[in-house]
This record gives sequence, C-alpha cells and structure tokens, in this order.
Amino acid sequence: MKNTLAAITVAFALIFSIQGTQAQIKNVWVGGKPGRPIDWNVAANWSLQRVPNEFHDVVIPNTSTTTASYPVIDEEVEIHTLRIESGAKLFILPTGKLNLQATGMNAKEVLANRGTIENRSHNLIGLHPSTLLGETSSFVADK
Repeated sequence: MKNTLAAITVAFALIFSIQGTQAQIKNVWVGGKPGRPIDWNVAANWSLQRVPNEFHDVVIPNTSTTTASYPVIDEEVEIHTLRIESGAKLFILPTGKLNLQATGMNAKEVLANRGTIENRSHNLIGLHPSTLLGETSSFVADK
C-alpha cells in the first residue's frame, strides 16, 4: 500500500511538472501572403507556418525592406509574449483584442515595444494577472 501511494504521488508530480514546462516557441512575422499580406490569422504569414497561440513568443520585425506588410489583428488573439522591433508596426482593429499570457514575468519582457502599436479597439492589451509591473513599467491608455 505504501509503495502504491508513493508511485501515485510520483506519477502526479510528473504529470504536473510536464504540463508546467511547455516550451515557448518563437514565431516571427514574415507577412506578404498574396491576397492576405497583413492578415494575422494566415499561417503563411508566420515563420513557423502556424498562426501564433498562447505558447508562442511573437516577434514583429521591421519588414520595410522585404514584404512591407505588418500584421492586423481583427479578433481575439492569445500569445505568450510580444516583441515589436524598431520600425515595425502592429494594428489592432476595433473588433480585435490582444492578450499576452506570460506568467510571472516583468511587463517589459511580456511586451517589448520598440516600434508602433496602433490600437483602434476599445480593449486594452491584456496581461496575465501575475505579470510583474516593475518601477519603470507603465501602461497608459488614451481616452
């Protein structure tokens, strides 16, 4: 009985540790898919040929010398983190919403914006409640 209980305890510990160690995957915007060059929800517009999800660390590079296409979000999107590089842009339409799901990280690591975010939505960018807002981090919304 004691060995069975120990085996069950170890099994549960392994299951929970595996679920908690989902590796984050970097997915970079490439844009330019003919007919839908700015559509966030087109797999061909991403380096992994997959639309990003809550396990992806998304990078939006400056594409001015390549496709000159920047992503547009028109529905609810959940990703792990977002980095917008200098000269790059992200557009969020009135029907769009962006949620960043990283947990226990500093806000500057969750949303690193060196470019431009044009948010036409009434929704603010959502952060997981465990995101740490450091002394130098702030989020300002225009009314």
